[in-house]
Amino acid sequence: VGFGTRPVGMGFAFVGVADDANAPYWNPAGLGYQDQLSAGFSQIDQLGLITYNYASAIVPLPGKNHSLGLTAISSGDEALTELSVHAAYGVKLNMVNVGIGLKYRNASFGNNNLNRGDYTVFDESEIDIGLGQQVYGDANGFGIDFGLTFDATERARFGVLIRDFYAPMNWKSQARNTE
Repeated sequence: VGFGTRPVGMGFAFVGVADDANAPYWNPAGLGYQDQLSAGFSQIDQLGLITYNYASAIVPLPGKNHSLGLTAISSGDEALTELSVHAAYGVKLNMVNVGIGLKYRNASFGNNNLNRGDYTVFDESEIDIGLGQQVYGDANGFGIDFGLTFDATERARFGVLIRDFYAPMNWKSQARNTE
């Protein structure tokens, strides 16, 4: 889906030029370029099925060439919802910027209410079995991203992002017994 109007407009080729409010998500090293408060918001309704909400903000720190950033992404429908919160730090060191992003993720699934009338192609006993075995649960986890940018010349910059360098998720699920 993509997040942030500028990165999406650039066809997701944004890791090397991340230097605006989208940097905490796309490349935390880009936070070293920030010297003022900035924020970005977007909402995407994918094919009328799933809504994605995105908000990102940057706060420059005292001194020069380093900032903190925060991004929140929520998405989902009645069957699956997800929330991801990213906190990032980036600093400019001459021609090289480095950054780290920490994130928390949460997902919840199977909380939708199944309607018998939606399954008319099945017989009653199959519907009963399916409703009794509906799976639901949630997941929680943390992740770490590392970013780097290199200003080769005044007009050429290169970037590298290692997304989810460490990103364990703990899933907990069970079948809902309606009998």
